[in-house]
Amino acid sequence: MTITAADIIALRERHRWSQQQLAHELGVSPATVARWERGDGEIPQLARLALAWLMAAGATRDRKGPVVSSCGEDGTSTAGS
Repeated sequence: MTITAADIIALRERHRWSQQQLAHELGVSPATVARWERGDGEIPQLARLALAWLMAAGATRDRKGPVVSSCGEDGTSTAGS
C-alpha cells in the first residue's frame, strides 16, 4: 500500500491529532512525522502498516478516531477510564 504525505496529513486532521500525538502512537519522533508529511524519506514498512491500520480503523468509527493506546505512560491499563 502506498501512503502519501497527503494521506498522513489527512489522517492527523481527521482525528485532530498533533504531529507529536501521531508520532507517539507510531513510536517515532515528531520530526519523523513532519519529514513524512513533507514527502521526505521513505516510510518504513512497519510504520506503513500501522498508518494503514489507523486509516482503516478510523474509517469504521464515527469519525472520532480509533482508541489506539491501551496503556498509560506508566504501563497500566487505561481501559474503561
